[in-house]
Amino acid sequence: MPLSRLRAALGLPSEAGAVTDGRRDAASEREQDEPACVALVRAHRACAQDALTEALGGQSLCHLARSGHPLPAAKFHEGAVTVLGLVLREQRRRLAAPAEDTTLLVVVEQVRDAWWAEQAPLAARGPAWDAYATGGDEALKDLLEELAAGTSEPSR
Repeated sequence: MPLSRLRAALGLPSEAGAVTDGRRDAASEREQDEPACVALVRAHRACAQDALTEALGGQSLCHLARSGHPLPAAKFHEGAVTVLGLVLREQRRRLAAPAEDTTLLVVVEQVRDAWWAEQAPLAARGPAWDAYATGGDEALKDLLEELAAGTSEPSR
């Protein structure tokens, strides 16, 4: 589900830079100066975090996991949050190393390849692992879809 549809389903503001938890601090001021490519990934990750929070119903993953109940919906969103964090870290690392290709599309495709190389063997372990791997992949697909729909790549 693309970011805009997921944000609408969760009743969240549609603008990419929306602060979803209402806090304004030094970190959010720094975010105003961040490159558009980082802001886009942060917006996707914030949306995935909101979906995870809603799926957990106010409980922690640890608490629910100890209950012994399967959590495929929560694991799906956890995978999305995790993989978008990987994209964010890789994009920031590349921006700090100007000799590297910082095109967000390239970064997302490389993270997706690495994600499946790592997650494919684990996904066969059961529904929770499969949901985690699939959630990460869906988040990357949504990000790629948004990049393809845009007129140009978000820039530094």
